[in-house]
Amino acid sequence: MKNIFRTQLNIRNIKKIIAVLISIAVLISVFVIYERTSNEHENNEINDCESCQTDEPILNESDTVSESPSINKDQVITALKAEVIPESFLIKMDFASQAPEGNWDEPWQNACEEASIIMVHHYLSKSALNKSIMKNEITEMVNWQIANWGGHKDLTSEETVKLVEKFYNYRSEVIYDYNIETIKSYISKGIPVIIPADGKKLGNPNFRDGGPEYHMLVIKGYDNDEFITNDPGTRLGEGYKYKYQTILNSIKNPTGGPKSIFLLTD
Repeated sequence: MKNIFRTQLNIRNIKKIIAVLISIAVLISVFVIYERTSNEHENNEINDCESCQTDEPILNESDTVSESPSINKDQVITALKAEVIPESFLIKMDFASQAPEGNWDEPWQNACEEASIIMVHHYLSKSALNKSIMKNEITEMVNWQIANWGGHKDLTSEETVKLVEKFYNYRSEVIYDYNIETIKSYISKGIPVIIPADGKKLGNPNFRDGGPEYHMLVIKGYDNDEFITNDPGTRLGEGYKYKYQTILNSIKNPTGGPKSIFLLTD
């Protein structure tokens, strides 16, 4: 009887153990399935996040970000204004003809180069100019040329600049690429423009015999369709006006070389 009871007890214990093991196995299975599901979900979120990334570079702490230069409104306005040429402009400068005493014999007949640069010199130096001063300064320049260049002759832009360098301390520029707007631009900045010209093409009725074959004059202003000059070739040359195209057509190099205009600046 005892043996039967013990056998039954053992069977019950074994069943309990099996039930516990089955429960443990079920719990383990549920845990494993849960872990797999969680990992798959996290991986999907990571993939979704990566697909949303932009192409912008990731900066390290050592990287520096350069800032765009700030734009100064006043500088922009100044630059824009610098490109705008006024409709009219006039430089105030004194005048005296190349024959200050009305004598058109030599050397006065061919003293237009000297007279032109002397007028610009007195403008730049802010000094007065009259007939007496013009006569004395032309005489000095002519005498220097005779002593150093062997005579008094027509001068190209380049040669006139060399004469300027002997007497004055100005910066000079000979310009070969020019047009109406180029000349107006310099004038509007207060820079007179000196023009070597064919006097006969200027068509000035105050010239003798239709004008000289070679001449030089100063452009000091402009209006809607004319340049305003100080033309030393006539006593009526102060503020004398020539059409834009007349000036351009008259520009000449007495040697037949490249045509040019030139400037003096302080």
